[in-house]
Amino acid sequence: MMSMRWWIVVAGLGLVVAGCGGEGQNPLQPAYSPGTATNFSNPVGSGALAQPLVSTPSVAHQVAGTAVLVDKVDGEKSLVLVTDRDEKDGSLNVYDLEGKAVQRVAGLAGPVGVATKDGLKFDGEASPVVVVAESKKSRLLVYKLDPKTSKLVDVTGSTTVFADNKGLEAEPTDLGLYRRASDGALYAIVSRRAGPQTGYLGQYKLTVNDDKVDAKFVRWLGQFSGKTPTKDGQVNGVAVDDEEGAVYYADERKNLRRYHADPDDKKAADQLAVFGGDGFKGDRTGLAVYAQPKTDGYLLAIDSLQGGSDVRLFRRTGKQGDTLAAVKTMADTASGVAVTSAQLGTKYPMGLMAVVNTTGKNVQLYDWRSVVSSAGLSRMNGGTANPASGNTGGRAPVRPNRSLASTGGGQ
Repeated sequence: MMSMRWWIVVAGLGLVVAGCGGEGQNPLQPAYSPGTATNFSNPVGSGALAQPLVSTPSVAHQVAGTAVLVDKVDGEKSLVLVTDRDEKDGSLNVYDLEGKAVQRVAGLAGPVGVATKDGLKFDGEASPVVVVAESKKSRLLVYKLDPKTSKLVDVTGSTTVFADNKGLEAEPTDLGLYRRASDGALYAIVSRRAGPQTGYLGQYKLTVNDDKVDAKFVRWLGQFSGKTPTKDGQVNGVAVDDEEGAVYYADERKNLRRYHADPDDKKAADQLAVFGGDGFKGDRTGLAVYAQPKTDGYLLAIDSLQGGSDVRLFRRTGKQGDTLAAVKTMADTASGVAVTSAQLGTKYPMGLMAVVNTTGKNVQLYDWRSVVSSAGLSRMNGGTANPASGNTGGRAPVRPNRSLASTGGGQ
């Protein structure tokens, strides 16, 4: 049987439970301290500036989205994915955690959002996949990870999105990937540059046929507060929490919204939450989820600002109406974010946050410890967002073998 590394896919905008081994056996598990909880005394952050440890090289044209692919065997060999959204010479760029270029997939037509997920089977072998929204061809590009070379291989089949639409309404901007727990079905939830006030996003089921991945339309979902991208913004960042069965998206100029990710849920059409309307100074341009045990963790939202964008942290579950903390970054007019709670070596023992730096045409990598420190939250356990959910009593809960991240797409 073909030998392959175990990878945890963390930019697939969904929760990944990555098998094998019980508690204490996963070298990628973040440190976890019992009996600690969020410091709520300063709910809007300490005002400290979080500084990146590494910045990737600049892309040739215009940076758009980012994602992280975690190597379960050796976290330090994890990869960072970055899209360059040029319409004629766009590319998907792959870097290691030191910012060294590993691979460049060139000749793409306006690639923007990027997400990853594991578990699609090709000839009986499960493989992580990387999915890119190619705006100017109104389709999804799909790549699998070659287990021998650790390089991406194109497996795009029939993946047209927004097929019956024209102009900006046919141009995807970002996407999230949802793995349904009940049957393992994989879905892409895709945003676009313009659309109606009802049914703005499209959801597509991804399946493997003859070693290629096809996308089949499933449903429209999502309310939108505006009418045109030039006047009222657009829906940009998309993030999925598999464990919660929730999809979040950023109504750029207005708020953040939550829906059921499962298209077959009895209340799939219902809007579950609207929040994030106050406090933002710029556009909402990227979303991600930092997963902790027992649904602790955060929903991250980019507040895109010149000179240094903020990352706003919301509760992952429960009432999500108030910002818990706002962290200042060095990313200028950021358009996307990805995050993982997996241990990625000594530099990122509690995870990594990647933020798109538009002016620098690159992506900045932040140690999660610096993020929670700047936010004024507990550093010992990643800053639990939901202290009442079981992280008390002096006994550490079971730390699942898992990791999660998400992305924000291009403009």
